[in-house]
Amino acid sequence: MLTNVNSFTLSPGQDFLRSPVNWNELSGSKDWKTLSWIRTKATWIEANLFEKLSSHPDNAASLILLKTADSTLALYPVGTSAIMANLKVVDGVIHANLRREALDREDTAYVVCVRASGWEENDIVKTAVEQARKLVGGRPKPEPHYGGFWDGVGICSWEAIKTVGEKTGQFRASKDILMNLIPSDPISTFLIDDGWQDIRYDKDGDNWSPRRLHSFGTWSGFGGTMDEVVNAIKSKTDTKVGVWMTLQGYWFSIDPKSELMKTYNCVQFKDGNGVQTGPLDPETTDEPRYLYVPRPDKAKQFWLDWFTKLKSQGIDFVKIDNQAGYDMFTGAGCIAAAQAMWRGMLEAVVEIFGSVDRVIMCMSHNERMLNGPGGLDFDRPAGELVFRNSDDYNIGFPNKHVEFPYWNLYSAILHNHLSFRLDFDMFASTPADHLPVYHALLRSMSTGPILISDLPGDVPDEAIKRKIISKTSDGSIKSVKTSTAAALLPNRWFWDNVRAAHGDGPAIVAGVAVPSAHGALIGAWNSRDHEKGGKAIDAIGLRDVEDVLGGPLESDHVLWSVGLSSKPTMKIATKGWKGSLPISLDKDHAEEIIVAKIWHVGGKHIAVLGMMDKFATLAGVTVSMENDSLSIHTTFETDQLTVVAWPELGLQSTATISGDVTAHQYVVKGNPVADGWKVEL
Repeated sequence: MLTNVNSFTLSPGQDFLRSPVNWNELSGSKDWKTLSWIRTKATWIEANLFEKLSSHPDNAASLILLKTADSTLALYPVGTSAIMANLKVVDGVIHANLRREALDREDTAYVVCVRASGWEENDIVKTAVEQARKLVGGRPKPEPHYGGFWDGVGICSWEAIKTVGEKTGQFRASKDILMNLIPSDPISTFLIDDGWQDIRYDKDGDNWSPRRLHSFGTWSGFGGTMDEVVNAIKSKTDTKVGVWMTLQGYWFSIDPKSELMKTYNCVQFKDGNGVQTGPLDPETTDEPRYLYVPRPDKAKQFWLDWFTKLKSQGIDFVKIDNQAGYDMFTGAGCIAAAQAMWRGMLEAVVEIFGSVDRVIMCMSHNERMLNGPGGLDFDRPAGELVFRNSDDYNIGFPNKHVEFPYWNLYSAILHNHLSFRLDFDMFASTPADHLPVYHALLRSMSTGPILISDLPGDVPDEAIKRKIISKTSDGSIKSVKTSTAAALLPNRWFWDNVRAAHGDGPAIVAGVAVPSAHGALIGAWNSRDHEKGGKAIDAIGLRDVEDVLGGPLESDHVLWSVGLSSKPTMKIATKGWKGSLPISLDKDHAEEIIVAKIWHVGGKHIAVLGMMDKFATLAGVTVSMENDSLSIHTTFETDQLTVVAWPELGLQSTATISGDVTAHQYVVKGNPVADGWKVEL
């Protein structure tokens, strides 16, 4: 693997710099296929594929991957606390694009360049990010692990608030709405998502009329004070309660007539691009719009005071939205004000709530997060940030459901290597047109919060909910999910005809290794255009298996399609395997494929499929050889711990599968141990 670092320096008094990246390996790159993480919306950066670099749009990029005939190149800009860094493509030439973040001094940013061939291509993004950490003193990313604050299943109120708002025009939370969302089953978290705050706006204006924070209290129709509503929720269910807010206080910052203006010496900035205020052209508006946020030296105190009050009212965590919306600010000092709000918020979260994982970082796709202290973990409170990985679930786009796995699984190519726990957003277990199985499979292969957004009056799909939760040995109810988020398999990074394409074609195929189980999970989603309704026709081959396991196949493995969309199918992958496991997915369908090592035990061949009553069948499963027996340990309680074997094990078989071999399926029962359940075969 070849690595090169370009350094770029901003001198005192120099606020901007755009300069070509100097790397001999880029010769001829204008015609190379390009996968680029570009800013497609004001607050979201998404991976987009281009036939060649010269067709790259003017959008700023946070990572560019280039594909040649025999190698992959990665270019990753690296900022600091003083410089925001991204890439711009000008006439097919990649440029470093820098702007000063803070402090008028000499500061240096970087572009890490990596070229890899063969198996090293799989690790090219990881290598670039690790090199970036070294350049800026970033802390190492922790090893994948399960557990922590977000290891349960929770409720998010936004879909309910939105549904009421679409009927009444009042997108507001109330005690009645919130209480009607509490399920009979235990939940670990309850998020009051928007609509609770004391805000001011022109009630006679349109939906884009500037909405501003007036106080730290609740709105008059909330149904009580915050502590009264929180106490009511907690009296009905043993849960942690959180609230939503934005980095500016509310969508359009602080009300200039509020007492908050004086308390925090708020400063005024002109609205730069109309984020969250509709299509605004400052040259044609009758009157300019302004934002008001605390002066930088008061920013942290603003958050400390607000969080202290919320904690005293029973709030346990927060979701901070619109974090990339600081680009709304224009004028002297705007960047320093935005940085102070961001840093002050994180420091206050740790001081008041105890850890950085008590905040969900939402609409936070910017250089500070993807190319700076946020993702590389330096010059901020230490730890993995809970990071919303994509735009909203069930948002009003034509292909809102089928594109959702696309954005999340492509984004994870980069985000998995940053200091993040990836939040794939809420989903609903019902109704059917919200594709609950399609979404639940994706959430079970993520590391962040799992939040259910079923509406009051809808009957939850209990079968789906049971497949994402289970008991642990201490009797608590936890979410069953992988300890690393799924990402698109590397051999498919540059595939065409995937995203909402017309007619039949390939699926979105992603995976995640589960080393403790000596296996992996592969998910396949039909991402064809929803209106046209084409089938996803695909096949899982040797390269897919090797990609998800992390290297060339050295031992035999079973491939087992679970049967979410068709009857279960089994194939055996061996070294140099030429076959494949075919996939055919109708509109709105998804499938899961288990990859499980074949163990040789007393003349038998055994593969552990895991918990077939869960989506993440191998989550929390450990498989090992102990004293000539195969030991299977599970963290979660399960009624369907399943193995396949041939010849027969002498147990009662639940099914016989004929494929590459005639195998017998068995459900085995684990015995309780201190940290789970264990069985030996």
